[in-house]
Parts: sequence; structure tokens; C-alpha cells
Amino acid sequence: MPESLRVDLFQSATHALAPERIARRHKWRDEVARLELADISAAFKNGGAATPELVWGPVASDCATSINGFLIAHWFDLAPAEGIPPVTAIDPSFFKVALGYVHLLEPIDAGADFRYRVFGSLISSVSGFDLTGHEMTEFDASDYVVDFAIAASGAVMDRRQPLLTRRAPRGAAQTNMWERLALPFADKEGRIQRLLIGNLPLKADGQVIRPNF
Repeated sequence: MPESLRVDLFQSATHALAPERIARRHKWRDEVARLELADISAAFKNGGAATPELVWGPVASDCATSINGFLIAHWFDLAPAEGIPPVTAIDPSFFKVALGYVHLLEPIDAGADFRYRVFGSLISSVSGFDLTGHEMTEFDASDYVVDFAIAASGAVMDRRQPLLTRRAPRGAAQTNMWERLALPFADKEGRIQRLLIGNLPLKADGQVIRPNF
């Protein structure tokens, strides 16, 4: 995508944001794609948090959780020899092992922001809110955390590859780590139309938090 067009799209989708936030998301998106995390690391450090871990093109053994391991293995099963799976392959019955821990994101203006078409119910129980139908910009977290999540999701669109990230939240009562797997799905023209996100909250012992209802 031409640089000038992508900047315009970022500005149109995030018009209510301060210009420096728009610029940061745009810059971080390119940095995530290149795995050059100096600016991102500095922002997290300033916020009292550790730099996120990133793995492009992960396989099941890269995942700390069996749920994300299942998701990435299934994504590869669905993918053609070259390319990424079609959006029509997203079938909740295939992802029942991960239900409750899965988000479904719809890109807005080429990934300037994303809308939650589905917000995992178990994640909602852990985080205390449900953003189904809302944009990622509305996520109630520190600015640098929101900007990183949007930038990382946009980078998945640019590289057209799965991305595994792990992030230690600052000051969380239960969650020691969030493991997030972003999987792209395309329409029939090959454009990224959805991102399936496996988002797993982990305790200090590495076990997945499973809320009691």
C-alpha cells in the first residue's frame, strides 16, 4: 500500500485521537513488521512494563498454551499451499476447544483500527468488559498497550502471517501473562478480511485462567 494512502486511512479512522497517537500506531506497525522494537520497548519501560515478546510465523511448539497451539496447527491445516485460509473457513465448531478465549476482528480502513465482531466470553470475565461491536481504540487499557495491540494487528495484515505475542500486564490481580495469537483470513480477492485472535490469560504457574461462572 502506498505510504501516503496508508497515512490518510489511519487519520480517517482515528480522527478523534491526538496526532501523536496516530503517528505512533503507524510507526509501531512498521516496527512490529520488522521486529525492530526499540521505540515500543521504551514506551513499555516508561509505563513500568516489560517489552512484549513477538514470534512471526509461529508453530504449535512456540505457544505456551495448548489452546493457541491447537489454533495455529488448525490454521496451517486450513491454509492453501501458498497463501492464507479463506474467511469462509472460520467455523466455530472447529474452534470449540478455544471458545471463550477467541476474538474475531474486522479491519477498519486497512487496519487503522479494528472492530470486535466477537469478544471472547471468558476473556470478558477476566477483564471485566465485553467489547463486541466496539473498536479496539475503546479498549480500557494504557495508551501504549492499546497502540501496540492495534499496531501488531495491522502488521499481521502487512506481513500476511500469524503473529504470537506475549505481554506481562502491569498491576493485574490475577493475570501474569497474556499470550495472544493473531491469525489472518482472506476474502476471495486475497484481502485480509478477519483476524482470529486466541487471547489466553496465564497465571504465574503458566496455567490458563478459567473463570468460574
